[in-house]
Amino acid sequence: MKKIIKKQLISIAKKNYIQGAELVKQKKYTEALTYLNNVNKYKPKYKKNKSLKITATCEPMYQNAITMIQGKNYTSAFKILTSIHGVTDSYKDSKELYELCAAQQAKSLLMFQPKTSQNPVLVDYLFNHFSQTASTNFKHIEVINNSPFVHLPGNDIEGNVDLIQAIRKASGADFFYVFDVTNKKSQVVGPTKANSKCFQKVTYKKNDTTIVTEFKATDYFQVKSKRIYSYDFKYKLVNALTNQIVTFQTLTINKFNEVEYNEFTYAPKGGLDDYWPYNPQATAPLAQYNPKNWRLLFTANKVLKTEQELETNANDEAVKVFSQTLNNYVK
Repeated sequence: MKKIIKKQLISIAKKNYIQGAELVKQKKYTEALTYLNNVNKYKPKYKKNKSLKITATCEPMYQNAITMIQGKNYTSAFKILTSIHGVTDSYKDSKELYELCAAQQAKSLLMFQPKTSQNPVLVDYLFNHFSQTASTNFKHIEVINNSPFVHLPGNDIEGNVDLIQAIRKASGADFFYVFDVTNKKSQVVGPTKANSKCFQKVTYKKNDTTIVTEFKATDYFQVKSKRIYSYDFKYKLVNALTNQIVTFQTLTINKFNEVEYNEFTYAPKGGLDDYWPYNPQATAPLAQYNPKNWRLLFTANKVLKTEQELETNANDEAVKVFSQTLNNYVK
């Protein structure tokens, strides 16, 4: 029975393959795909079906891209070639055409550091990472390096049309990116210790015959500590061609780390399983709960993240904001 079914599937695949291949020869690619997709259903690796499917899928887009390039419509051609790359990156010379279109619509970006900053080391760090991010992750953006315009002349670029045009002419930049970091703060809050009581389970013999279990009140501390790191990140993106500010924002990047743990006022006797956050003998059953999480707080992490760790997290967010700005506006 299985052999019969297998033969039937091969027969169906063959029939669809022959029809699909013939339609590809006739350049009827949309119709061909219907048959070639059927082959995939019954026998995915049948003969050259995969290759024919790529041709039927990519050739119409490829021809469309060629037409767009001939008409110097590089933006539309780039989108079409991107779709081809979603299928294969080796279809004819689509890779070379893709790179050509990307170069034709490339935008140049010139970044400025503030002349004076409250945080020159941090600004320099972000400047280098912004430049690296733009060069690595945005193929259509050319970062202008080694420019004499590292610092923006004057106090601001807003409204200074002559200045914008002079720098654009000298640098060839399409966009200017200006940023600064202010109000950098780092502080540790705590540790704060709140006095609390727990109950230690104590078992002993009474009169050599009776075993007695009691819960003795015991002092402990609930300890909390927090480290906060923040700064205000101000930026603007200027279109040098139109003299317009494309986008600007000042946002506070805030990172913090908290630790919370329990701490005995003296070295405990016995194991943690002997301690309870309530007195089981004096607490109604419905009010009782599993003390596992409470006990874990006695062995919880007591060390805050360092300022350097939080600074790294904050800088990563600033780089993310920079990337989103390029992705949304530099096109």
